[in-house]
Amino acid sequence: FRRVLFRSETLSALAELRFSFNPQGSINSLELQGISDFDRVDTTIVDPYSSERIRLHGVTLERVHLTWKPRDWLGIIAGRFLTPYGIWNIDHGSPVILTVRPPFSQISRFVPLSQTGLQAFGSLPVGRQSMFEYAITISNGRGPMDEVYDLDANKAGGLRLKFVRNSDQSRMSIGGYGYIGDYTDTIQYIASVQPFDGRNRTVEKYAESVGALDAKIEFAGFMAQMEYIRRLVKFEERPYIEPGEMAAENRPPGYAADYVGQDLYLLLAYTLPLGGDRKSVV
Repeated sequence: FRRVLFRSETLSALAELRFSFNPQGSINSLELQGISDFDRVDTTIVDPYSSERIRLHGVTLERVHLTWKPRDWLGIIAGRFLTPYGIWNIDHGSPVILTVRPPFSQISRFVPLSQTGLQAFGSLPVGRQSMFEYAITISNGRGPMDEVYDLDANKAGGLRLKFVRNSDQSRMSIGGYGYIGDYTDTIQYIASVQPFDGRNRTVEKYAESVGALDAKIEFAGFMAQMEYIRRLVKFEERPYIEPGEMAAENRPPGYAADYVGQDLYLLLAYTLPLGGDRKSVV
């Protein structure tokens, strides 16, 4: 559900929600004899007045932000915005050709799909049929509550560059996005009751750098698009993953290790001219 809250000549506000049946039925852990029990999320509650059983479901805030764009070459976004990388994440709706499942990099979130912070963006014409686009992002980066708060106060940065060429017969684009940031998770504990002494302890911390490339060509009803993403993660504070625990990014049991993640997908499609309207075949 996407809604433009208000719009003027240079200023607008947009909010996008996604309704879901999650977390009902999500698996927290698998059964491993003598170590862990099978656990599935059950959101059922009982109305204390009518005894009616109700299952609660979820609402996800995809993005909520203000956009100020006084010129084509300069715009500013403030709030929760979609990360301007690749093709899949930016199209984010009907313009994209959907497959049965999203790319692995989207599912595993090699790059944060959304960020909270500021984004500067714009476009510059290059000749009559070409355009150069850019975006610069500064945000909270990743974290257990990065939508509203940055636990480590270390801002993440990103840079998007894209070249687009259009003609009457074809459209071509090639772009890239680089992202650098830190992830920090802390817990609060009481070191002393009398006198009271509350402290924070870091339980997980890593630095990550991500590079993403994308290209898309459309010609005579044919379309080809690809994305390649490489992610490097280096831990400063390694968390311990319990056996049987469904941890983030499906990491194996034990202490988390530094790693490199890579993903590449290629999508081919043809649009059939049926009844004046083209229908896409993937």
